[in-house]
Amino acid sequence: MNTRLIISLLCAGALAFACAPRSRSDTPVALASMLPIHMNTAVERPHRASNARAEVKLDTRFEVAVEKNAVHFELVVKNVGGKHAELNFADGQAYDFVVTDSFTLPEATAPYVTEQPVYVDGSMIPLFHQPITASRFTRESVGLPAEAVVLASFNNIYKITPALFACWLRILHRCGRAVLWLLDDNQWATAALRGHAERAGLDPARIVFSSRSTHGEFREKLTLADLYLDTYPYNAGSTARDVLDAGVPLVTLAGRTPVARMAGGLLHAAGLDGLITTSLEGYEELVVGLAGDASRRVAIKEEMRRRSPGWRLAPARLARSLEEQLLKLQA
Repeated sequence: MNTRLIISLLCAGALAFACAPRSRSDTPVALASMLPIHMNTAVERPHRASNARAEVKLDTRFEVAVEKNAVHFELVVKNVGGKHAELNFADGQAYDFVVTDSFTLPEATAPYVTEQPVYVDGSMIPLFHQPITASRFTRESVGLPAEAVVLASFNNIYKITPALFACWLRILHRCGRAVLWLLDDNQWATAALRGHAERAGLDPARIVFSSRSTHGEFREKLTLADLYLDTYPYNAGSTARDVLDAGVPLVTLAGRTPVARMAGGLLHAAGLDGLITTSLEGYEELVVGLAGDASRRVAIKEEMRRRSPGWRLAPARLARSLEEQLLKLQA
């Protein structure tokens, strides 16, 4: 983020956090000694905050970690309506409440999870459109054929399952002009994937691997792709937002678990439900159809450009809805 994202959380007191891209250190920013704090943001209610502070003494721990332009939160608030409430954003740990959205964790699924869902407006990963206006890269400079249909997937390599990779190989066989653009994460994984492709009778040159780069470079490289292929059952999270910022259509397969619905949650919040599939067969057919039809890809990109101004409002909507839910918890 070029600008700081400040969200105010009011829950029986004035809580706020500011999040911006962190350094290479993986140590979360601990704000325990600073809470409760009060920041001047558009979504604050100062009079309510001061009244609440006078009535309730908070015992709060608050940590923020920012990874690849996404924000991961842990907020632990004691004495919330007499309860010990722990809120988190999808870090895989067990808590009393989980902050989510109605697509990522549908209400029909809620009875089967331990945590009580706290639903926010939009996507649980804040949809924030920050367009990528220029790129220092060309297809030639990163080893991509100039005239190919580039199908990219830069999700972490461990998210690629044998079934999904087999699907991608079928897509390449069906789309003669397409190349698959993947992350060269380590020599062993790259060699294994190339081996699978060769055994499937595919020309190794049709899979292009690129090494890791800075986040800014990564975002610029995304603009070179024609389509982005999401992984399953572990979807793209913050990467999906980068793909939308690059104006590249992303095809996802939405499953039943939250990690299998993250990218779908972003697409749903962005108004791009037509890119969400619910079966591997449907996923393959949609990718093949889009890869072979440039006019359809252009139409989707135009729809993305048309909708993108509204995406800027998403962080404020998330903040307000989360504030409302936190206040309900302490009521």
